Amino acid sequence: MKILLSILFSIYLQANDLHVNIKNFIGEENYQRHSFLIKRLFLDKNDFYTNEKLKYKKIFEILDKNGLMDLKFKKPMKIELEFESISSSIQTIKMIKDVLSSLGYSYYFTNYLEKKDDKLIWQINFKSESMLNPFILISQLEELNVDFINVKKISATKWKYEIDLNYANIANTILIQNNEKLILKKPHKPYLIKVNDVSNLKVVSRRLNTWYPYISFYDKDLKPLSILHKKKVFKTLITNITPGTKYIGISDTYTLLNIKRGLTVIVR
Repeated sequence: MKILLSILFSIYLQANDLHVNIKNFIGEENYQRHSFLIKRLFLDKNDFYTNEKLKYKKIFEILDKNGLMDLKFKKPMKIELEFESISSSIQTIKMIKDVLSSLGYSYYFTNYLEKKDDKLIWQINFKSESMLNPFILISQLEELNVDFINVKKISATKWKYEIDLNYANIANTILIQNNEKLILKKPHKPYLIKVNDVSNLKVVSRRLNTWYPYISFYDKDLKPLSILHKKKVFKTLITNITPGTKYIGISDTYTLLNIKRGLTVIVR
């Protein structure tokens, strides 16, 4: 038992060792070539830990600024990214998709998708002349309160990210408070609003709209609870909110052009 515990502790220390990780990110040869600079840049190890966890964003920022990340290829290559998350599958995929899209990565294929217990594993691939910059990806996801547990370079063309989304915010959501009057502008995609402890929804369509309501209610993990859709035009719609709702999607049954002048929303 003592031997097993010793091995496990050794593995844990290695996974969290700053310089072991830097070698993994930039490669052994690159690390040795720039070892003096790296030791200077990462002189105070305590600056790169929070509660014994590595500050991946800060590490990659320094590596990137000092030209130590070699992410380019001589020709387009098949890039693979693996995300392992502690959270709902729908929430995880939507959040990562939104961030990838904002970074210009809209076309990719799913290699593998599986949910095991409370974890989701999602692998994607795409063709590119460079690896997606870890610093940029981590920066975007951290803005949504995504916590990075571990980051690993599997090979030059494959990286793995272990993330925790328990405190994350869905991208492009609009928070509305109780009794607040929220004015929504012309939509480029369905509105997604976030609510807290409310039971009633009122939506007012702007003048010259022809709104055929399509409203969906989701729980905190973005699992669908119920859908309300109408096949006649409404100027004002008042409805009860499904218990357990955390997010509300608001759209049009036929086309977003019907609400191009926006909507006004109030929850109570």
